[in-house]
Amino acid sequence: MAKHLVLVGGGHAHLTALMRLRDTVRAGHRVTLIGPSPYHYYSGMGPGLLSGIYRPAEARFNVKKMAQDRGATFLQDRVVLVDPVRRTLALDSGAEVGYDAVSFNTGSGVPLDLLHSSGDNIFPVKPIENLLAARKKIREADPGKRIRVVVVGGGSAAV
Repeated sequence: MAKHLVLVGGGHAHLTALMRLRDTVRAGHRVTLIGPSPYHYYSGMGPGLLSGIYRPAEARFNVKKMAQDRGATFLQDRVVLVDPVRRTLALDSGAEVGYDAVSFNTGSGVPLDLLHSSGDNIFPVKPIENLLAARKKIREADPGKRIRVVVVGGGSAAV
């Protein structure tokens, strides 16, 4: 009996699974990849994106294409609720996806709701593509104006 495998997120752990999807599909199973973007940015190249060493196309994988080329379905959406009893995933779009097996590799996020204020000068590192907006903001700044940058965190990207 065919089963439905759902991969939530196209992160590192799912890249190997995506490369081998043909075997799963050939065995008669359905596979769906759900992610917020057709691309997964490699976090190790984040500082290089910010500095301009890497262009966006050099630091990302087209997980949508990887999935579709191997027989899977790609849904650009976000999972907002998991119902393990019914084996369903509720999506941000209002859709619902059933599953027989599900794997989550969504990466981390920065809880911006904890900030006392918000604005266009806060650039969380996750997702990594946020660094592109930070780079643009820095480059568009008045050349004669002093820029103050505050880095919160001590991970490799911060260094």
